[in-house]
Amino acid sequence: LTPLLIASMAPIYKVRDLSDDGYMLEDRIHGDGDTYEEMAYEEDVDTSQPSVIDILMEAAPAAAAMPDLCGRLPLHLAIGTGKRWHQGVRAILDANPDALLQQDSTNGLIPFLQAAIVPRPDCGTIFELLRRDPALLLHWTTSRINCVVEQ
Repeated sequence: LTPLLIASMAPIYKVRDLSDDGYMLEDRIHGDGDTYEEMAYEEDVDTSQPSVIDILMEAAPAAAAMPDLCGRLPLHLAIGTGKRWHQGVRAILDANPDALLQQDSTNGLIPFLQAAIVPRPDCGTIFELLRRDPALLLHWTTSRINCVVEQ
């Protein structure tokens, strides 16, 4: 696996302030009240700091076109783990625009549809993926109708 594939599969964690003022040992021992779900799906995304994916894409943009052993691209993996537009999806797509047309090998969906079926879909991510090529919507529905008619 490339570093980009690993970063694409990793969950998103809420950034914690580990300075003396924002971190207490008791919070670590007893918990600070946040559940994993609350941390993983934080609504306000800090876009002031680049994500790990952004940093990796800047260093090696060609990695966005390298699939894993199952044939899944970093874009598929990032969307599948629930990453949003500014959490690396945009950077991967900017480096490999052709990924927008490629189906995920595990579920057969193109990226904007895959973004719609994750446990907590983000409308902004779905919109931005569709906005890159609105014809995908027409192509996808037409090809599915043709498949049904042929069967």
